[in-house]
Amino acid sequence: MSTVPSVAAVNRPAAAFLGAGDTKARQVVEQLVSEGLPVGVLDSADDIEPVLGAIRVLLVDQQIAREADGLKRIASVLCADDVQRLVIVLVHAKITFADRLVLSSLGDLSLCSADSASSVRSRIREWGRDRSLDGHKVLLVEDSKTDAYLATKYMTEMGLQVLHIDRAEQVLGAIDMFRPDLILSDLHLPGCTGDQMVRVLRQDPEVTMPILLLSSESCPEKQLMAMSAGADGFIRKPLKSLPFKRVLKTTLRRSSALQNRMHRDAMTGLLNRQQFDVWLQRAVARRASCCLAVMDVDHFKSVNDRFGHSVGDEVLVRLAKLLEDGLRSTDHSARTGGEEFGVIMYDCTPEAAVGVLDRIRQEFMAVAFSAADEVFHSSVSIGVTLIQGMASEVYQRADSALYKAKKEGRNRIKLAP
Repeated sequence: MSTVPSVAAVNRPAAAFLGAGDTKARQVVEQLVSEGLPVGVLDSADDIEPVLGAIRVLLVDQQIAREADGLKRIASVLCADDVQRLVIVLVHAKITFADRLVLSSLGDLSLCSADSASSVRSRIREWGRDRSLDGHKVLLVEDSKTDAYLATKYMTEMGLQVLHIDRAEQVLGAIDMFRPDLILSDLHLPGCTGDQMVRVLRQDPEVTMPILLLSSESCPEKQLMAMSAGADGFIRKPLKSLPFKRVLKTTLRRSSALQNRMHRDAMTGLLNRQQFDVWLQRAVARRASCCLAVMDVDHFKSVNDRFGHSVGDEVLVRLAKLLEDGLRSTDHSARTGGEEFGVIMYDCTPEAAVGVLDRIRQEFMAVAFSAADEVFHSSVSIGVTLIQGMASEVYQRADSALYKAKKEGRNRIKLAP
């Protein structure tokens, strides 16, 4: 197993490790390095400051975290700038509430077992996904052109995508088309108040995104009544740039983290089966030209049997990454079973879907995996069909095409008739 190099020896380190001796925490970090995560080692808390600009994730051995002077030094260095960082304490002994209270001084902190490299890797991946606001969508419901202009200006400065509508009755169509991560609405809308609109939206159990209300309303009772309708927060007008942006950042990040835990597979980061089925039902209801693909990693059981489950996990994660990189942001990909994946592709013909997915199949086949001093390649079989008819029928057609691809020799893609 690879040893952990110094921070200076690592090109663009993703993380730094602060620990002492040959501990469980260090073994976890060595495992992460062997799997390709760029991590550099720090000898003491004083070594953090010179490399602070390059570090976004700090891994700390629990033994170091328990030393009061070292902890105080780490906290003072991390607070020196306004950059958001993740601190992971690698725990290998019981940790009390008092311990956690002391550790809270380190800011955005997570506890991970020093027995599991995969949990640390997953936490880093989740944090990276949760903290980015670029591409997040906000639906703004505001009849005042002045207030809409100001709110849109602040949100675009944050890297958010904004869709503005000025009437409550437009909101259902806007949600279906825009798929926002957050709804920001004026409380006093013509023909329908903001809290009435919230009640309408919360009738749909799938409308789980946070809803924030905007108003100059100062009456606490009216604010509470608006919140009781199902809103998640209340922002006073006139809008001030800094507090407004902070509220949006906190709300979006908490919501994103929750949604990812509810709707995503922990290992690959793709949608889970339950959420994938929800999107398939919606694709069926659209009655547009959409395609479903189901795929299965060939001979996956033999990979686990020969090289172990950690190597098998690496194979699945790599395929998931190729799907994320190779598909459009409007498409949906999921891990639907052990080594099974599903893809929903919108506004495309079956032939176009086959072309895109076959390219991903070839890219996956070209990946070289190494384990136990042996290099091997993996492959995937795919079945594709047009989304037409009931969801169960659509899935059955795609599954039959997948079975045909397996029967004809695997490592190929088949289009259902």
